[in-house]
Amino acid sequence: MVYVLWRYDGQRIPDWGSLSFNTLISILAVVSKMAALYGATSAISQLKWVWLTEHGKNLIDYKTFDSGSRGVSGAAMLAWTLKGRSVAVLGAFAIIIGAAAGPFAQKIVHFTSHEYVDVAQTAWITRAEIVDSLGPKMDSTTWSLDTIFKANAITSLFLPTQEVLSQPRFNCPTGNCTWAPFSTLGFCPTCADVSSQLNRTCKTVGDNVMTAQACTVAFPGENDPLSLSYIADPDYPGTSTYMVLNSSLAANATVLTNITWPQTVYQSIRAVVSPQQLGGTQNPYLEAGGQLANNGVHVLKTDTRFIGSECALSPCVRRVQASVSRGEYSETVLDTFSDFGEYTYASPINFTIHPKWLEAVLYNAYYGGLDPLGGQLMGSVFTHDSNQAIRVQDMPAVGAPSRQNDALQAVFYADFHNGTSTCPTPDDNVACAFRALAAAMTKSVRDVAVLRNGTAAPYTAEGAVN
Repeated sequence: MVYVLWRYDGQRIPDWGSLSFNTLISILAVVSKMAALYGATSAISQLKWVWLTEHGKNLIDYKTFDSGSRGVSGAAMLAWTLKGRSVAVLGAFAIIIGAAAGPFAQKIVHFTSHEYVDVAQTAWITRAEIVDSLGPKMDSTTWSLDTIFKANAITSLFLPTQEVLSQPRFNCPTGNCTWAPFSTLGFCPTCADVSSQLNRTCKTVGDNVMTAQACTVAFPGENDPLSLSYIADPDYPGTSTYMVLNSSLAANATVLTNITWPQTVYQSIRAVVSPQQLGGTQNPYLEAGGQLANNGVHVLKTDTRFIGSECALSPCVRRVQASVSRGEYSETVLDTFSDFGEYTYASPINFTIHPKWLEAVLYNAYYGGLDPLGGQLMGSVFTHDSNQAIRVQDMPAVGAPSRQNDALQAVFYADFHNGTSTCPTPDDNVACAFRALAAAMTKSVRDVAVLRNGTAAPYTAEGAVN
């Protein structure tokens, strides 16, 4: 027993099939107890004759010795009677200790939890050095985005607060894995808060009976800047816009003037109001007594806070360190390269970027002139029926009809203050949505390599299984 405990002290629990470590210790404890008791009882039985020969022939001594070899109580009485005058006391103590050793044998073994690297298993996670996946061809020189890119991007817009949906594919057999730092292609969001630069103007409208303030909030600039209009009066019937988002050339940017690639930035203006206060219920089954109701509150005022945002999505290379603990994935960005002042331009759909720790080639995953959002996010949120309902529509092309913009609606009503969101600017829904979109696009860049080519290197990074 001493050898087994010494041999496996601080080591991994051995795998002996149906025989567990505790079972082995129990067997050894029983064998030790049986051997000790057999020797002790045999010795006591012989020593009683020695005692009777040397100390007289009292039958009570015979009974004491005989009981001492038959159990704990008898052994205790024998030890008390002899008081050290015979080596039979050692046998009595052996019987007492042997009887107590059985229940406490399990206490000898103490287990502690430690992580170790299981070299028999392998963990992998997706990464990308090159992206060569194209969508359907649009004409002789251009292609649309890959369907995987579109699916992940649209999902992130409809569920911008569900950041777990942007996790890359990985394999961790035990639920506890670690990866050394590695580099991968991806997309990085760049957003700037231009709220302090928004221009607001209000003027009185109406007649002598009813007056209201008509206000306009606009980006700075003279060349038709992005703007929205609203009525700052809950009783005045008119159109009020709560949010507007549109794209613009980088040359017309207000803050992100250093964006060199791609050539598109996205500008938005959004009222900081509680969406639950907007619109009214029109379902008689939800109202007491079956009465229709309009519970909408027109909350826009002359001093309502508006957030102005300017965002862009750019391809980048990230140095990341990933881990999985109890099945929960986490990733830390150690460094980011997105300075396209240092790149090799080969064709409209092919260029090589040169960060200090990786050379990566990106093929047509995202190039100038192609909108990765596909118009899914651009549009406006407004009311024009005395605030009875909120409408969300896209910004149609010239001559095309407007349509319901479900993605923009999801972003407008998203709550980034809940406990699952880690967005650092929870009041700015657009900036938070662009973070989610960039993560989804990065997931696409990394996953598409594995989906097209399998899990071999260099499409995955190999990790340690703990």
